[in-house]
Amino acid sequence: MQVYTLIGLFKNENFSYGRAVISDNYLTSFVSTRIASELRCRERLDEVFKVELPGIGSVVIDSVCSVDRAVVGGGVIDKPAVFYIVSDEALKKLGCDIILGIDVITWWSIAIDMLSGRVYSRDAKPVDFARR
Repeated sequence: MQVYTLIGLFKNENFSYGRAVISDNYLTSFVSTRIASELRCRERLDEVFKVELPGIGSVVIDSVCSVDRAVVGGGVIDKPAVFYIVSDEALKKLGCDIILGIDVITWWSIAIDMLSGRVYSRDAKPVDFARR
């Protein structure tokens, strides 16, 4: 099953957001080069490798992006997570900027309300819109 939602990501004071597919078809999670660039989070791996992604095909992985927190379904998740960085073009094949795989789905306690289609985290705190 695949569900799409909007997710905001933070790295230090940097913020970016994108359309995410949430799917148990992927063991690990991925983020686009655009988001990684906006977050300034790119960390090169010691070795480059290829993975086969359902619906996309073979992609080369040479770096990761670690994020500090996220906004999902109106809640803030204060748990860091690591995403493999893939090209924007590859993710466009799925119509998204982010793939939330089983690793982050589990870590962030992501849930999907099957009646409404709403995506949320059981660990999230409500977003405080009050001005400080």
